[in-house]
Amino acid sequence: APGPPGGDCVNEGLASADILQTQQDNDFLDGVCLYARETLQEGEQNFYDVDNGTTIALGSDATIEPNNPNSENFDEAVDAGGTYDGELLVESLDSIIADFEFNIENGNFHLDDAPDITAAGYPPYATPESSDKLPDSLESGKIYIATDTADIKKDMMPGGVIKNVAIIAGKITVESDTVLDNVVLLAKDNFGPDPEVDIGSSVTMDNAIVVSNGDLKIGSNGFFGSGSCASTRVTLFWLAHGRITIQSNNEISNMIILGDGDMVDIQSSSSNIYLTAATEGQPAPSNSAAPHPSTGYPMLVRPTIQAENELTIQSGNTFTGCPLGPGGASDSQMAGRSFRLVD
Repeated sequence: APGPPGGDCVNEGLASADILQTQQDNDFLDGVCLYARETLQEGEQNFYDVDNGTTIALGSDATIEPNNPNSENFDEAVDAGGTYDGELLVESLDSIIADFEFNIENGNFHLDDAPDITAAGYPPYATPESSDKLPDSLESGKIYIATDTADIKKDMMPGGVIKNVAIIAGKITVESDTVLDNVVLLAKDNFGPDPEVDIGSSVTMDNAIVVSNGDLKIGSNGFFGSGSCASTRVTLFWLAHGRITIQSNNEISNMIILGDGDMVDIQSSSSNIYLTAATEGQPAPSNSAAPHPSTGYPMLVRPTIQAENELTIQSGNTFTGCPLGPGGASDSQMAGRSFRLVD
C-alpha cells in the first residue's frame, strides 16, 4: 500500500510506535494524521474528517481493535492512510533529550527573536545561580539550579509573568494560574530519585522548553501556545522519559510533545489541540532528530504528539490540522534557532 500522504505525516501528527488508543467522541479535523505501528484501539463515535485530508496510517502488521469500530469515516481514513514502518521521532528521544540537556546546562539556548546563530558553541546568555531551592524572586536572564525541589510561584517576577529564566532541578512544580513566557524547565535525574515536572491548572505558557527525565504532568484549563492556526511555528517543547499526563480543557498548539515512558495520556476533556496538517507536496523539512549544525538542537519544525509505548486519547477532544502556509517552514523555524534568554 502507498505511504501516508506527504510520506512522513506520521511524524507531524498523533503517533505511537506501539498502541494508539482513541476513546470516544473525539474529532480529528482538517488533515490530522494518526499512526499506530502495532495496535489501534478505536473507540466509539469518533469523527475523522477525511474530506479535508484526515488519515489513519498503520504499521504493516498492525491490528485494529475492535474489528468494526463505530466511528464516522473510520474505514475511509484507514484506506487513505496506507502503511508506514519507518522510525518515529520519539524513538530518538534519548539523543534528543541529551542534546537539549547539554545546551540547557551550558546556556546555549535562545528564547524569542534571537539573531541567527552562525557557529556551534554560541556563548551563554544566562548567568547560573545554584542553591537548594529557588529564591523568593527571580531575575531575568538567569539559570537557576535547585538541588532540591524548585517551586515556581506566580508572583516571583514583577508583573506576574515568569519570563526569560531557566530552572534546573530534580523536581519542578508550577503554581496554578502562573503565566510563563520564554522559559526553560529541566528536571534532572542526578538530584535524587523520581525527577518530575508538575504544571498546575490554568497555566499560560508559550516559548518554552520543558524536559523531564521522569514524569511530566500538565494540569487542566491551561493555554499553551497561540491556541489557533494563526502560526504553525513550534514554540513549545515538552519532552519526557516518563509518563506524560495532559488533563482536561486545555488549548494547546505550536508544540512538540514526545514521551517514551509507559504512556502519553490526553485525558477526557473538551481540549482543543492544533497540529500541522502535512499534505503532499509541501516543501517544509520534516521533523528530524539530527542536530542543527549551528545550534546542536534536533531539527524539529512541525507540531507533533508522539509516544513510544502508548498514546491514549480519552473522550471529547478536538484535534485540528493547521496548514503550513505559503512556502512551508523555513530554516529559521528550526528548534533552538529562535530561543534566547533576554529581555
